[in-house]
Amino acid sequence: MESFVAAPHPDLGRPGDVCPFMRNALRNGRVELRQWDATAGRVELDRILVSVREELAGDESAEAARRSVVVVPYGIPDDELIGLVQSVQRELKSSFVESGLMLGEFFPGNAAAGLHNSEFHPLASPVPLLGARHMAPTDLAFLAASDIPGDEALRLLGHYRRIFAGTLGDAAERKLAEAEERARAAVLAPSEARRLRSLADPAPGRVLHALAVLGVADHLATPRSAVQLSELVGAPAPVLDRILRAAATLDVVAPGPGDEWRLLPAGTLLATDTPGSLRAEFADNDMFALWTGFMHSVRTGEPCYPEVFGAPVFERITDAPEKLAAFHRQMHSRAHEMYEPLLELPVWPGTGLIVDVGGGTGALLELLLGLRPELHAVLVDLPEVVALSALPEHPLLSDRVRLRGADMLTDELPRGDVAVLAAVLHNWPDERAVDILAACRDAAPRLLIVDRVLAETGDRSGRLNDLLMLSACGGRERTRSGWSELLGAAGFRLEGVHEMPGAELSVLECGVAWPGRAGRRP
Repeated sequence: MESFVAAPHPDLGRPGDVCPFMRNALRNGRVELRQWDATAGRVELDRILVSVREELAGDESAEAARRSVVVVPYGIPDDELIGLVQSVQRELKSSFVESGLMLGEFFPGNAAAGLHNSEFHPLASPVPLLGARHMAPTDLAFLAASDIPGDEALRLLGHYRRIFAGTLGDAAERKLAEAEERARAAVLAPSEARRLRSLADPAPGRVLHALAVLGVADHLATPRSAVQLSELVGAPAPVLDRILRAAATLDVVAPGPGDEWRLLPAGTLLATDTPGSLRAEFADNDMFALWTGFMHSVRTGEPCYPEVFGAPVFERITDAPEKLAAFHRQMHSRAHEMYEPLLELPVWPGTGLIVDVGGGTGALLELLLGLRPELHAVLVDLPEVVALSALPEHPLLSDRVRLRGADMLTDELPRGDVAVLAAVLHNWPDERAVDILAACRDAAPRLLIVDRVLAETGDRSGRLNDLLMLSACGGRERTRSGWSELLGAAGFRLEGVHEMPGAELSVLECGVAWPGRAGRRP
């Protein structure tokens, strides 16, 4: 005790004795030595230590804080004694801390590192023993050690906080709060690891992709076995069975009687003719492949689509008629889903001429004109896109809508009372978006924008879609302040944001901020 614990050491890493309390305890006769014959069995050792705990905890004298009790077991081989000391300390440590005490384990070869020098081992003693004393504020470092499991650390730190409540300085309070935060993080780490692995797992999407490509849901209108499906979709039955079993964990299919499989409600969305079908969307492999180039966008701020596919997204789609038609069929269906919740908003005009700029095949106009019999419209998009629109053949709408094939970035737009940009501007970076807005400012005195308005924080779906826009076309999703800034740069002011509960998109109502024709960027 005197030569090591109560003395300085060159490897300690700080000035003073190895144990700051032991020198005074020895000087004042406050160190008590108790021996235990290990051949008497573990029960007797537990009894001795419980007695020590109660005795120290009940000592309210002025000298109590300087008192230490050392229990030295003997009578069996050292390796057994070491194991015994370790197990007893591990099991009783929490109850000692709860009582405001520390219980330390000392034995030959104890590799526990010192607080100030990891190469110094202050708990390595010539013989195995246990030491008990009153807790001090500086013991926080021992209770917050990184090798203590998070849940145990939280318990120990909770006892520490209770015992020293109201007595710790600001620095100690900060250290305690940091230790508690680390312990909570350690408790959550296993579940958080599972959550992050789940988020990073591409397999669920690939299972849905396979079901969509093979048209499995179409063939499960009536239950079938994997063997029967195999003949219909052209995939080996054993592999198909494995895919179906994986799909069952996603709640899209379920096993039925015998070897049959049946669709669950979610699975019907993978069927071709189901309203709101997701089959085309999930069968398209481009979005999955797109993300393989994501780091290009991260490092450059530019879309990775051309790096992955060899051409910009709209150029590649437009140059392939079948791909263009499939893309706009999918977008038309998706547009109905996104726009329908917004139709009852009072912001929509009931009469006059609406110019739908970049309106695709006319899904929004189909909905608006169907509800507003006095409203007329012009659908504007590239010539090859408007050629795909069914509006000219619509029995109720054809006489109130006309098509205009034009490039909104280079061609003059037709004039109207209200211009609409629906799910257009998020496809473009700010500079090009200003060009599009300037063209709309020339076309109509009032502008309605149907797009996502990001929350300033959170909004997981919106934030992920923002990165999709960056990767696909260099576009972005915008917050309300971002929209105001963009509109101001094009000569508009944001007059209101109209929302419906549960809707993905909002309608931004915009007015002209200053008179005169808008300038167009070269």
